[in-house]
Amino acid sequence: MVVRANVLHVDLNPRGGAERVAIATIRALADMGAEVDLTTTARPDLNRLAGAFGADFVRPLKGLKNIHILSGEFAHNYDGNNASSSGINSYDLTINTHGDMLPFYHSAMTKENSITYCHYPIAMFATDFWPDSYVEQVKPFLMLSNKIENSTSASSSYSRSMLLELSEEEKAGKARKNRDRTILKSNYDSMIRNTKVLTNSNFSQFAIHKWFGIDASVLYPPVDTESFTFQKRRYNEQRQQQKQQSASGYDDDNSNTVLVVSRLNPTKKIENAIQLARLLKAGQVSKHVIIAGNLDPPFAGYLSYLRSMISRYELEDFIKLESNLSFERLIELMRTCKAYFHCLPGEPFGLSAAEAMSCGCIPAVPHTGGYAEFVPEKYQFSTFKEAAERVSLALNASESERAELAGSIEQFSVQNYIQAFKNIVA
Repeated sequence: MVVRANVLHVDLNPRGGAERVAIATIRALADMGAEVDLTTTARPDLNRLAGAFGADFVRPLKGLKNIHILSGEFAHNYDGNNASSSGINSYDLTINTHGDMLPFYHSAMTKENSITYCHYPIAMFATDFWPDSYVEQVKPFLMLSNKIENSTSASSSYSRSMLLELSEEEKAGKARKNRDRTILKSNYDSMIRNTKVLTNSNFSQFAIHKWFGIDASVLYPPVDTESFTFQKRRYNEQRQQQKQQSASGYDDDNSNTVLVVSRLNPTKKIENAIQLARLLKAGQVSKHVIIAGNLDPPFAGYLSYLRSMISRYELEDFIKLESNLSFERLIELMRTCKAYFHCLPGEPFGLSAAEAMSCGCIPAVPHTGGYAEFVPEKYQFSTFKEAAERVSLALNASESERAELAGSIEQFSVQNYIQAFKNIVA
């Protein structure tokens, strides 16, 4: 019998770590011979995804049987009579790969047929503070959930009819917004308690147990160690021979450059990299800092804010911003830079730090977060002064140490993730 699986993810196009997990999960299911559908709110942009992750990595998306794009209207009509689907509760396996931010649960879901990959239980803390736009984005999933809720559900007191009635009011008002968020919380609680929960680190596992009393299973996210590999690293001696002055005023030798890779989003605290850069420049620790990452149009204002901050601190000759860089350029930077800085304390895993380390670019990371489970303690910090010291240590590390640390990331390879996921499903 062919297994029918449905992968749920709010939107793959942000191209972050959660999206990498979703795509690797789809690949694992396809490898098992499953028919895989994707339920989301925006059609995946394959060109943009290939640009961020590489064409080979995103190829499984082309083999999807169906892509269900949710809107309010589609959610209302998503049932066995809809020609585009066989019903949300008819799948053999349901996998929510966005379980940090997407509350999805219905009464047919159990620990035997449903998996939630919860990167960190953010919704537990942030639901009250989510912007209205995000609540509207995930609401179709709630309509879909509540449509087949029954009286045994933990969220049965908030029926779909109630949700629709509220959404049809001429003025939403404060009462409607509060009710929407209450439903989000109730669905999230039901999802975590009634599905098989996977998470990305011991750090996240502890948080889930603290807030829900659930023993989640740790499945580290997939790192593309075949692309981000130490074996193809360009060493300083080779770079010195090819050193050229670029049009932007930065020379082509990145050996004394500190790299920062992150989505250019206010939640990622990129301004911490600018504060660090002030210390690095004053202490002549490094030559440059490169901040690189994907930028979505809604956050264009944040990029302007970062540029104004760089200007205010007179760091235009020291910091280079690169947005929406190609996959090839990302690999080039990680293979040529010797030190990496992670901006966000408490990151549940830190995929870009693992990618950098796999290339021999040693990361300096905060003491608190999932990356503390694979980055040696001597490269962890709690203050900006300590961060500058750790960066200096990383810049001067030997090639043998870089090779050793790069090899330790192999445990997080895509193939290891796929095999571990298959074992869990089996």
